[in-house]
Amino acid sequence: MTDSTQLNYMIVDGVLGDFVQEIAAYIDKLDPPADEKSSFENYTTGLMESESEDDQARTFLAVAEKSAVLANAPEKEFESAYNLVLHILTFSPNLTEVLPVVLKNLTSSSKAEPLQVLSVLANLFNILPTNSPLRYNVFTSILSFADQTKNIHLLISQLKQLPQWLNDWGVDEANKKDVYYRVSEILASADSEESHKYLLKAVSTLKAGSDESTILSKKLVITYLVAEAVYDFDDIFALEAVQGLQTSEKDVFKLLEIVSNGDYASYKSFTKSSVDSITEEQWIVLEKKVKVLALGSVVYKASQNARTISYKDIAQAIDVSDDEIEEWVIDTIRAGLVEGRLSQNDQEFDIHRASPVGQFGVEQWSTILNRLDTWKASLKDVLDVVRSARENAQRENVGKFRHNNVTA
Repeated sequence: MTDSTQLNYMIVDGVLGDFVQEIAAYIDKLDPPADEKSSFENYTTGLMESESEDDQARTFLAVAEKSAVLANAPEKEFESAYNLVLHILTFSPNLTEVLPVVLKNLTSSSKAEPLQVLSVLANLFNILPTNSPLRYNVFTSILSFADQTKNIHLLISQLKQLPQWLNDWGVDEANKKDVYYRVSEILASADSEESHKYLLKAVSTLKAGSDESTILSKKLVITYLVAEAVYDFDDIFALEAVQGLQTSEKDVFKLLEIVSNGDYASYKSFTKSSVDSITEEQWIVLEKKVKVLALGSVVYKASQNARTISYKDIAQAIDVSDDEIEEWVIDTIRAGLVEGRLSQNDQEFDIHRASPVGQFGVEQWSTILNRLDTWKASLKDVLDVVRSARENAQRENVGKFRHNNVTA
């Protein structure tokens, strides 16, 4: 597949009749007829000689149906033979009807090499106009076949263009949701981070209130909660469907708030049985995440008034023993929430940087505005000092100039 915004063409010299005769003869070679009269070449030649639109349509359909025989082609000829079939079918005014036949033949064969099939599908995708809705059908076939043959890793780099493709093809929100969710499910075992992104995209197409919205939003929230590398939940809080969980799945939404805010005290008192879709192993991951976020939160709050935080305050915030503190601080640094230096002698963590934990709201904006005001005042003081120094220097230069003139 390509990201080109221009039309892409397969270069094949000749006229349609010659193409049909060539592929028909090749199909007869792979699947010999009982006699010449019953040959596929003879059949298509008769149809092509007719000026009837119905016969022309029968030709395209016959070529599409007979493409199944190409599964018997030698490996080195398979792709070029199918490319010729695809080129022939681009002349059909009823491509919408014949294309599914070819897609089925391509993806249902057990004889062809999967990588060759994917290559042919990619060629078909690329020769279709970029805004053709038929690209949607080809893409879903590529997706399913890549999943079926364990080759989804080959598509991951191309999937970043999927949102634009779906817009180009005029796909409605319901089908966008289906595609994003399908991609998310397929990627779950190959690339969990990408899988999470597409699940989020699927939920972003939904409004709050429906059963489907509740089910997928709950799945998204729990997926993000138990994902080891996810510590920022602003993207899912921003979704209307997720906000709808406040009424449809109150306990799930409450858990999301507790975890995202690093509220370890509330987490300890949370009734785990109220969210039965989280396993025991996932609760262990989740508890570690809450502690990391709680540690990040207490360090951030300390950084507003000081450059250090004591080991004692850290231990108190996440309920751990003194000999565990440094390990937890290192985990929090790895999570990207804080930066600093551990001081065993002083039993302190020197804070170099700390990120706010939880939803970025009024309190965080207020903190930023206060800091900007402080910086503005500091810069004004610096500017005043520079201006004063410059004026003094100018006065000194004028004094020297006058003194020199008087002396002269």
